[in-house]
Amino acid sequence: MLENEGCVSNVNSEDEMKRFINDLIDKFNKEWRTGYRYNPNDLKTFESKDCTHLPDLQITKSSLLYVQSLVKMAIRHLSPSDFPTLFREESIAYDEVTDWNDRGGLCIYASVLLYYLLREEGYGNNQVKYVQGYFTHETQTQIAQLFYKDIAGLHSFITWKGYVLDPSILQLEDYYGTDQNNLFTIGEFAPGTQYFGWEEEKTTPYQYAKRMAKKQGLSLEDWINYHKEKEAEFAKFLKEL
Repeated sequence: MLENEGCVSNVNSEDEMKRFINDLIDKFNKEWRTGYRYNPNDLKTFESKDCTHLPDLQITKSSLLYVQSLVKMAIRHLSPSDFPTLFREESIAYDEVTDWNDRGGLCIYASVLLYYLLREEGYGNNQVKYVQGYFTHETQTQIAQLFYKDIAGLHSFITWKGYVLDPSILQLEDYYGTDQNNLFTIGEFAPGTQYFGWEEEKTTPYQYAKRMAKKQGLSLEDWINYHKEKEAEFAKFLKEL
């Protein structure tokens, strides 16, 4: 559930949004990593843009779908047996994603992993950026609006060639009021959703990834290679469905 991210609020006024952003900055500083001091005045607003015309979109989408499968595993409490040809009980990926979800950092884990998978495809620092910030969402159904209207939540995501990629927005499924089994962001945003954040220094995803690899007893290079192999297996798994 989205509440695992630890900083979700109803925001229905300008004052409530200011308090939310200040609390958000405090949480990033105390509980996660930042490459510099965040300032509300430096927040960047990201635009919803169609990227279906890009010739290398399929390569990027393959990486995103792999990471999203891990997100789905954590959110839906699936087990490796639900992916019999891909994951085993001792799977590093399974251990990682459930651990980061339990600690409230699922979006960070997913974004850092996707960041490194795309870097391995040859995209440079100016093409792939890791972002920490928040989303806002205006509920789109009358039933949902009975319980909440506008929400904002701590979030991380990446940009690729200036387009937002978000493999963990599936956490918002309850707010859409429909079955969003394949919900993710790749350029264009889901209705009612907006993204804001601070583009991070490359040292920030690096520190996160080193921490992830170390916990599994791997070097960063071996950790990336493990996930590249699993991504290739997952692409084959999808083709065989």
